[in-house]
Amino acid sequence: MSDHFAHNLDLDPHRYVWVNPHYIMPDHAVGERRSVPAVWWGVSLTAGRTLGCHVLLESRALVLDLPLIALHCRPDVVHLSSNPSGPWDCFSDAGEIVAPAYLDNARVYLLDQKHQITNERGRILFGVDFHDGNGYSRHPAQHKILWVIARDNGLFAWLPQDQMLVHEESFTDGPLLVPKIKRQELVWRNEGWRDPQPAAE
Repeated sequence: MSDHFAHNLDLDPHRYVWVNPHYIMPDHAVGERRSVPAVWWGVSLTAGRTLGCHVLLESRALVLDLPLIALHCRPDVVHLSSNPSGPWDCFSDAGEIVAPAYLDNARVYLLDQKHQITNERGRILFGVDFHDGNGYSRHPAQHKILWVIARDNGLFAWLPQDQMLVHEESFTDGPLLVPKIKRQELVWRNEGWRDPQPAAE
């Protein structure tokens, strides 16, 4: 992984995926093809666009900037919908891959945009954190890492952390509910520290 902020980011490890042929072949060449094997080796970030996916096809061709919706986790997926893979576009042209070992391949429950539990499940592959985006990205209440999720239905999703719940068998417990989490509104600093709790009387 690169430790600097960049427009093109390396995926380490690379991922084996399948590409919807309608995104990479002329219509007359698609025929009966359902999916094309590929190695997903990188991504690109462009503000106002969805995550760009860089792949190597088995034909030896490199294809850049495919939308995430063009990639599948399994070869048997037939998906021609134009629905996006998530609610957000890139916040900036620069960022970094976030791939914590603890969350690698962790099971998740997907939530909808109203933070309600859906029937969808998946696994975390990696996240993207943005640098030098707009003012929203810098404000604690708006800071979002967008996580790439391999959904159980064979498609990918790109969701902020408040649209998923992580299941970790050795730690998470209790009924599946959406917890009430306080939004991080304050900018925390060591200098000029101010206790956010009201003083005891």
